[in-house]
Amino acid sequence: MAWLAAAGVCAQQAAAPAGRALPGGRVYLHRQMPAEIIVGRSYDYTLTVVNGSDGVATDVTVESPVPANVRIEGSRPKGQMTANGMVRWSLDRIGAGESLQILVRATATAPGRFNQCERLSHQVIAESCAVVVPVSPRMQLLKAMPATAMLCDAIPVVLTVRNTGDTILRGIRIQDTLPEGMTTLEGHPAVLFEAGAVEPGQSREFRFNARVERTGTFTNRAVAVCDEGLRVDAAARVTVGQPILTLEKRGPDRVFIGRRAAYDITVANRGDATAYGLTVRDELPAGVEVTEVSRGGQIQGNAVVWAFEQLPPNGAARVSVALRTSLPMELRNRATAVARCAEPVSAGAVTEFAGVPALLLEVIDVDDPIEVGSAEIYEVTVTNQGTMTATNVRIACTLEDNMAFVSATGPTGPTPEGQTVSFAPLPTLAPKERVTWRIHVNAIKEGDVRFQVEMICDQLTRMVRETEATNVY
Repeated sequence: MAWLAAAGVCAQQAAAPAGRALPGGRVYLHRQMPAEIIVGRSYDYTLTVVNGSDGVATDVTVESPVPANVRIEGSRPKGQMTANGMVRWSLDRIGAGESLQILVRATATAPGRFNQCERLSHQVIAESCAVVVPVSPRMQLLKAMPATAMLCDAIPVVLTVRNTGDTILRGIRIQDTLPEGMTTLEGHPAVLFEAGAVEPGQSREFRFNARVERTGTFTNRAVAVCDEGLRVDAAARVTVGQPILTLEKRGPDRVFIGRRAAYDITVANRGDATAYGLTVRDELPAGVEVTEVSRGGQIQGNAVVWAFEQLPPNGAARVSVALRTSLPMELRNRATAVARCAEPVSAGAVTEFAGVPALLLEVIDVDDPIEVGSAEIYEVTVTNQGTMTATNVRIACTLEDNMAFVSATGPTGPTPEGQTVSFAPLPTLAPKERVTWRIHVNAIKEGDVRFQVEMICDQLTRMVRETEATNVY
């Protein structure tokens, strides 16, 4: 506490009582007390009586009226309260050139200027006064930060200290100790600001940015202190969330070449914060054609992209795309979803685009009708009209009793057995490829004759049959 020395008014020399004389000289009263005091806080002041005379001062008395807004807590030596609201110290005697000190402790109970006065008596009364101004120092601390934030965001924190009292505040210091899981951007767990002195009605503002290591609610409390002994605090709370994306993609396991394959893509937000700037990107493998895109989708290079402004917690969005290809392949189609502050997610689907060997079997007779004893030629043609190579194509011809096998030509050789002629398997028949066997027979008996051909391959589970009618006369 700062003290201000104030010299008391000199008491004039008192007349000596009868039979007791005080030699020449003077008696002084000196006071030391603070110029400003804080309401509600005790303060000390001293009264010193100095005998500047060359004799002994006797019956020395100091009286001090107690102001209305002051309470005397005690003194050394102890004083006596009088009926008229004064405190009195009877000092008996002070030797020549000596002094006696009174230490007083008091408290200002309310604001308001008052005069601190003392009366020194030694035969006569001398009065000394000093002007004392009680003040009320007050300080306010405000703290502000956003109520909500994303895990990847920097969190701005603003601290404001205000002098709301009527006297200057000095040595103001603000300390913000961050809660567990929160640090400054530089990784510090606390910050300290030196605000210095702040005049009444003025304020100072300090800013910094914080970050958190996890989601949740964080309460951040700061404390401000000053040399006047004030201590105030302020707190703010922020709830930190994060969007958590999930992605699912569904499509057919198998589709024939040239047919449409449709894929459904569903993105969901399972987090506790809105997913902003959500983008779903579906990569397109080479050799495929996009036949259909759901609303909002844009073809960008080798991908289809959907953009969403936001997706709230527990929200979901569904998009779709349809593809087609003319090539046999195992199509691995993968989609990815990204959003601000969210971990990217991806999902894929595998579709086999398969061909089919669509085989056409045709049988014709070269001549019709024919006479008994004449030769006949049957042409058996197999055409692969499909999109996949047929393997191990086999044909077998059955002749009725009216006909007799003679010979055959074609891509594979015959094996006759009774009225049946089987041909060795044709290893492969590519799409759009055609082969023909020519079977030579003799007509041996008249009649309405049927020439039957059966065909099968590895890709067929049932026999294909074709017949040709020939009249023999």
